[in-house]
Amino acid sequence: MKEMDSYGLKLCKFQAELFERSINAAECSSAIFIRRFMLSDLAKRFDAVSVREKSAIRLCKQYLGVDAVHLIDPTLLLIKEDYIDLLHPTAKTENLLVCYILDKTDQKTAIATEIMRSLGYQIQNINIDGNNSRQLSVEEWIDSFHRADFIFTDSFHGCVFSVIFRKPFIVFGNIDRGLSRFDSLLNMFDLKNRMVTSYDDYKNRCHELLMSFNYNQVDSIIACEQKKSLEFLTKYLTEFYKTNNNA
Repeated sequence: MKEMDSYGLKLCKFQAELFERSINAAECSSAIFIRRFMLSDLAKRFDAVSVREKSAIRLCKQYLGVDAVHLIDPTLLLIKEDYIDLLHPTAKTENLLVCYILDKTDQKTAIATEIMRSLGYQIQNINIDGNNSRQLSVEEWIDSFHRADFIFTDSFHGCVFSVIFRKPFIVFGNIDRGLSRFDSLLNMFDLKNRMVTSYDDYKNRCHELLMSFNYNQVDSIIACEQKKSLEFLTKYLTEFYKTNNNA
């Protein structure tokens, strides 16, 4: 990244917040577009830009004037053993359905209940609703995915950690938080059939959705994407190191 003063860094942070907001929103106000256009030169000060949503490549080009590379979410650069090393040993609960729901709705509650009954599993809700749940530590949150036998979530990272721990899962497409990140992740791993968008959608495909599936193909894709991401980081961090040490 090219040198910038503290004011430039603040503007850059502001720009990033605006850009993130635009990705998650169905439509953005013209005021945000104008600000983005005025501040897009800040993005050009970076030597390289990567994004986790494929659709963000177009947004970066259109509104920031930079060529971005689509790479996996950084959490996927680690393998499950790296996360397991962070955990404290806990007793394994057999037949455990873990539900991680950010935006609770009647449809999602109904689906969770249906999954529990169909599989005959115990249910553990790890969403924090502010009423009767305590805040989980990072390690406890990760351990929930590690111990789960099946996962139901509406969270992008809930989906990611289901994949990291190779768990069967169903993700409810969270339109309010942006579907592009789900589409990018699931399409990359050929798991688009794991997403439902309504209770009726679940009921129509429940037999297929509750069947176990093989992660062998996903493993191969993850390995390729990890290699691609690490090569990207190595290239630009090496160039940065050489530039700054030769200055």
